[in-house]
Amino acid sequence: MKKVFIVLTYTGTIPAKVIRFWTKKRYSHVSISLDESLTRMYSFARLGQYNIFNAGFLHEYINKGIFKKFKNTDALIRLFRGIK
Repeated sequence: MKKVFIVLTYTGTIPAKVIRFWTKKRYSHVSISLDESLTRMYSFARLGQYNIFNAGFLHEYINKGIFKKFKNTDALIRLFRGIK
């Protein structure tokens, strides 16, 4: 059986603050990962660091990009088991 990790995050960026204000939720972003180390995650997000309107499906890495820049990111990780 495969494991799927759902990673909810809040980086504190301006778009994250707008999403948090609008939704009234603690987290503003969702990623999924298929490995326990969470070194490679997948999500729909902005493709460039500065243009929030240029978005698409991408790979995210816990030690690169936005997560490297915002080291104090608030996160919640959920594990789902039994995916065949």
